[in-house]
Amino acid sequence: MDPESPGSIPGSSITARSAGYPVPVNSPRDGEGTGAAAGGGNHGTGSPLSRAAASVAGHTAKVHFAGINTRPLSAATLGRDILISYADVLRSAYWWTEMKAALEAGRYRSVILDSGAFTVRSDEGFTVDIDRYVAFCVEHQHLFDTVVGLDDIGGDLAATWGNQAMLEAAGIDALPVYHQDEPWAVLEAYLDRYDRIGVGFARKPGGALAHPRRENAEFLREFFRRVRAREGKWVHGFAMTDWANKGWPFNSVDSTTWIYEYRALRRQEPYEAEKARPTCIHAVSGDLANLLDWYEDAELMEITLDSYDPPALRGEADADDVAEFTAWIEEDGRGQARTVFRRYGAAGLWQKINEIDARKCAVAVELREAA
Repeated sequence: MDPESPGSIPGSSITARSAGYPVPVNSPRDGEGTGAAAGGGNHGTGSPLSRAAASVAGHTAKVHFAGINTRPLSAATLGRDILISYADVLRSAYWWTEMKAALEAGRYRSVILDSGAFTVRSDEGFTVDIDRYVAFCVEHQHLFDTVVGLDDIGGDLAATWGNQAMLEAAGIDALPVYHQDEPWAVLEAYLDRYDRIGVGFARKPGGALAHPRRENAEFLREFFRRVRAREGKWVHGFAMTDWANKGWPFNSVDSTTWIYEYRALRRQEPYEAEKARPTCIHAVSGDLANLLDWYEDAELMEITLDSYDPPALRGEADADDVAEFTAWIEEDGRGQARTVFRRYGAAGLWQKINEIDARKCAVAVELREAA
């Protein structure tokens, strides 16, 4: 079995003890759950969110595209599920000049507001003031489907719980986030109290993962074992799109990976030129590079984004074209670019390319007739 795949996640016979929330900061890593359920919003098992929540078992994760902080990126993701970081709200004028208006107009399918906790962990000079975050959430919560609590990724549980309490006291139904290396009793307390939770890997200062992938897989296996012991729980994985693709049963995930994949599609160079410079690595070469060179950035973004949920095939693709695209994917695509192509499959990529080509030709005809 692939050590990074979920494999069989056994059920659990955990019985949570009722003992007050939050759990002590010095709770043992393998401690049993604590806490008492509360009612309303994301709390307790009788809430609307609980009744609507799908079991994580066998659920296809919804991908929220993150890193939306410029006009081209926001335009490419219109009508899709996105995640906006409060860090970008603070650091980018784009939020105030354009993004807020797009949210007001309901131009995205669903929107998560992240607290910017990862940026705090990765950028030593960046901080999020909880009072200002609470005020922002109170004023703008109507724009978001989910608001994430301000968690301390470094492991300061007292700070995390204090921030969560402030958000809840202000009427914000904030999503709590459980982190790798926190006591399991913290997870059990969250599961007692909330219908929806987030999960993230432990991070070093600077943002790098604190543990190797095998340990991350072991963490997720135990995490989902405990989650599956409860009914109707909904889980969002922060920066875990890759793990969801491997079959881990998240309800939703987010990632900026799509931006790097789109950029990979831009790294094109004809094969002959690449052979002359073997130290120069390109994600796309040969005939596939020549094909993609015809597309604008917005179209390459579209190809990337649609690969996460490729449209159903319409009719039957030409066998020769499929064979040609199959060869191109394996021979001319590398790294993240090849990942995009493989999500489509040869027939799906052929269909997507033809769809964009037909659209470009139609525009060209209109322009010629209007001239």
